[in-house]
Amino acid sequence: MNRIWMKRICAAGAATALLCTTHGGVLHAGVIAEGRALLRGRDAGFVAGVVLVDGAGVHTSTNGSDERVIPWHRVAKVEGPLAGEASGYLLQGEELWRALARLDRGDLPSAEVLLEGLDDGLASTPGPTAEAIWMGLMRCRLERGAQTGAAAAWLMWRSVRPQDQPVESTPGEASDRTPASGGLVPAIPPVWVNVPSVAVLASGGMESWKLGSLHTGEVVSELSAWYLRAAQGACDREAAGWPEVSADADVMLVAAMVKAQYGDDRERLSSRESLRAIMAQRTEPWVEVWARVAVGRSLLKESDAETRRLGVVELLHIPSRLEAVVPYLTGVAMAEAAAGLRRLGDLAGGSVIREELLRRYSGHPAVEWSMVRDWPQTAPQRVKEEVEAEELPRP
Repeated sequence: MNRIWMKRICAAGAATALLCTTHGGVLHAGVIAEGRALLRGRDAGFVAGVVLVDGAGVHTSTNGSDERVIPWHRVAKVEGPLAGEASGYLLQGEELWRALARLDRGDLPSAEVLLEGLDDGLASTPGPTAEAIWMGLMRCRLERGAQTGAAAAWLMWRSVRPQDQPVESTPGEASDRTPASGGLVPAIPPVWVNVPSVAVLASGGMESWKLGSLHTGEVVSELSAWYLRAAQGACDREAAGWPEVSADADVMLVAAMVKAQYGDDRERLSSRESLRAIMAQRTEPWVEVWARVAVGRSLLKESDAETRRLGVVELLHIPSRLEAVVPYLTGVAMAEAAAGLRRLGDLAGGSVIREELLRRYSGHPAVEWSMVRDWPQTAPQRVKEEVEAEELPRP
């Protein structure tokens, strides 16, 4: 008998009591009314049929069927035999409700503090409450440019939700930070630059994702391994072989991108062909952005100059045509294009793109990449600085 049904039986036993009434000398038994929950927000009102409370939320059932789990941030009160057991969860749920309200009104720093302070047990119990926590943390971390932290929160979100549960989309809310139908988040691609936070991830191995306490499904395990492998490639760290690839479409897209960027000559060529086929099959703009950035980076690894120039062209599709689709990748594409032109000897052309990157995306992680940060001066820049120095008043 599984844990949830054991809890239900115990709850049902607690809900049953003898009502001692005397009628003609006969003792009659009665059953206390079942528990109910008061919801907050747009669905405010009571919901009957509470059969279980746990870290996932409030479980309700009608006539033994139609079970659903209500996340704690939507529950204001629980009445009935489970009220005592629910009290601790309700306090945490109110904190989560406050955090999500701040998130919705744009106060992400305050929201992140509240989300980080929630009980670990609540965040690690698979179900809608944990889903809300990790999706909120992902949004907060993306907002402040913490790309590795956002990826970790996204993987946790995937770990606490059923693997076969479809992603629900709300009309008008689609953005690069909203999960796509398969669960990938456009703003979190398997594309990294060699900066300190990525180096920490690459050196930490799978433990960096902190998924050890959760029983992750096959897809989440494979995605976490491929994202880690991409970080290791970005930091030029040795890695033994490639992770597993299932038949899941998202895993195949991610694997093709990582191999295109960090495989050997044959693997890069094959993966570029796979990505071009994916672009032809899938019409979502973010898929084109992901694939083009991976193909462009892949071409820049080839030995001949003409192929590398094609890589620059591939990357410049993003800022010229698709800038707003995935801003993080727009910044990466501009950084890689600038570095690619610099390696090709076109320092002036690279400088133009670099200056545009600094102007548009001053807080982007790629700005801290050594190939962008440690940029040599062009001759016109040196002359301009010398002239400005001569015009300064002397003490």
